[in-house]
Amino acid sequence: VEEGLKSKQWYQRRVRVNAEYGADVLITTHNLITLTGFASWLTDIEILSLLFSAIIHDVEHTGTTNNFHICTGSPLTIMYNDRSVLENHHISTAYRYLEQADCNPFDKLSKDDFREMRGIVVEAVLVLT
Repeated sequence: VEEGLKSKQWYQRRVRVNAEYGADVLITTHNLITLTGFASWLTDIEILSLLFSAIIHDVEHTGTTNNFHICTGSPLTIMYNDRSVLENHHISTAYRYLEQADCNPFDKLSKDDFREMRGIVVEAVLVLT
């Protein structure tokens, strides 16, 4: 099973979670925020946070479910204590990417704004559990 999950061909055939899906969720989120007038109720940081959440909400998806990870005792399950295993993995992975050199488009935000954004992103992705 593990080797099959690593197969790119299997992943592309079976899992709808890919860059195209991420772009679709981003565009849909943007449309929901703007076309409904919801943007007038949000701060710029809140809008940025929701759009970033849409992009990263399934980053590095394993093609399986939280329940699969829990039942098989995967390393992710141990790391995240059986709680929102995949969602926590998506958030953690995204923020690890931001720590790489020249990979953080938010590095000009103040520490307070970045902290606020991260809090919103965490809550927005975890609510998807």
